Amino acid sequence: MPTTGADHAAFQAVVADRTGEPVVISDNEISMPAEGWELRTSGLWADHICETPMEHWSYGLEAFALRIEDPTELLGRGYGERVPLGWELEFEATDEPVVASGEAYAQSGTLHGLLLLADGEVEVEGPALRSHRWGAGTHPPGPLGGVALPTPIEVWWVEAV
Repeated sequence: MPTTGADHAAFQAVVADRTGEPVVISDNEISMPAEGWELRTSGLWADHICETPMEHWSYGLEAFALRIEDPTELLGRGYGERVPLGWELEFEATDEPVVASGEAYAQSGTLHGLLLLADGEVEVEGPALRSHRWGAGTHPPGPLGGVALPTPIEVWWVEAV
């Protein structure tokens, strides 16, 4: 599960490629940026920009990921094929945030942009849910086809609704 310490952030994302196979990124030891929301490590660059608070976010990713045939492989050896993965996504809120607890909220909206896979670009557009947790807890994993977008504070999960 992704967590964020005082000096490290975690990045985890799962998407499905054109064949439906999972493409996975998991890095739990990314050094925190000195400022801003940009995360960089070997083989991974991720940035997220709050264009308008509680209304509009931009997300960018360039990374190497692991394509796996069997999702249970992640619980064992973690073998798969190394592939490039990226995205250029925009989240725009359609509703006010709903507080789920003292340390979390969720917000409905639309997600649009490009998912950049090894075999080409896929246009993404449709309803989405953006949630944000903070504090000492972890964020539960979402279903395949969702996108976990990390921040230095916690992980925000964007998934089809």
